[in-house]
Amino acid sequence: MGDEERDVRIAVDPELRREVNEAKIKLRALKTTEADLNRSIAALERDNGAKLTSILAPAAREVVGNEQLAGMFAFERDHLTDFLAERDAEEVRKAVTGLGADKRALVYILCKRTKGQLAAIAKKYDELYVDNLAERVQKEVGGDLGYFLHAIVTPAHLYDAELLEAAMKGWGTDESLLTEVLCTRSNAELAAAKVAYLQRTGKALTAAVESDVGGAYEKFLLACLDGDRSEDPVAFKLTAQTAAESLHAELTAQSDSDWGGGDGLVLIGALARPSAAQVEEIKSHFAQMAGKSLEQAIKDACRGDLRRALMCRVARKASFYAAKLEEAFSGLGTDEKTMARILGRCTRREV
Repeated sequence: MGDEERDVRIAVDPELRREVNEAKIKLRALKTTEADLNRSIAALERDNGAKLTSILAPAAREVVGNEQLAGMFAFERDHLTDFLAERDAEEVRKAVTGLGADKRALVYILCKRTKGQLAAIAKKYDELYVDNLAERVQKEVGGDLGYFLHAIVTPAHLYDAELLEAAMKGWGTDESLLTEVLCTRSNAELAAAKVAYLQRTGKALTAAVESDVGGAYEKFLLACLDGDRSEDPVAFKLTAQTAAESLHAELTAQSDSDWGGGDGLVLIGALARPSAAQVEEIKSHFAQMAGKSLEQAIKDACRGDLRRALMCRVARKASFYAAKLEEAFSGLGTDEKTMARILGRCTRREV
């Protein structure tokens, strides 16, 4: 039907004309309602926008103010840190200048500072006096106290390189010290130690280890030295159970405490790579499975340097250091160098 024909029908049909007029009235009403709704929505948006602005504007100003305040605090903190480091550096300089070092002053200053603060002091000391703080302190104080203070103020990666060089210097190898460094350090610490060792000796650390030790012990140390140990704080039960089963098969088959570790692959996969949390989970599964601790199984199956390395790896770090300190204090005399090394090198949290 065309528009013209439709208009004719509406004109001659009263009922149809009435329906069309009612539809037009309803349409106008709907348009009016729509317009009213749009106006209401716009008004609400204006009102709510104003309310929202009134709420958020002070909060935004407070955020900006807090950021500015935080910046001021950071500036003041850095300025204060630099000032305190400079003050301590000056006091240390006084303590090591003259006929004899003021040991009491050095202990009071250096033994109360964190590793971060000591690093700042050493840096400032070098800036002010063009002198190495660690070397100066050890030279002026000497003896066990001098070595202890040297361990305190030497940056960790440089001290680790020094320890590694000492462990592999000369004809013999200090396997206990070598194990302590390579089996307890984090991935980042080992990476830094590699660089420092190369700079210190001109030789790659991996090559040095390979030339000094051998067998499964060498393979285990090199695996630790790779620095790809998981550092995930979460333990996974299924993989821990699998590792415990592999270790159980590998360790409990040995009965003469003279096992050399085989190809070392099981030990590396189960103990060198997993995180500390995962090792604890493996130890738990192993004890349930074997009826004895993993540590006891290692003692029963392994000997010498390999046993030492495995025992170090499965121990909690704090427990390992506590055992080393107890060993240093035992017997007729105190092993001052071990005591100084551990207490000087480690952070307070580690011991």
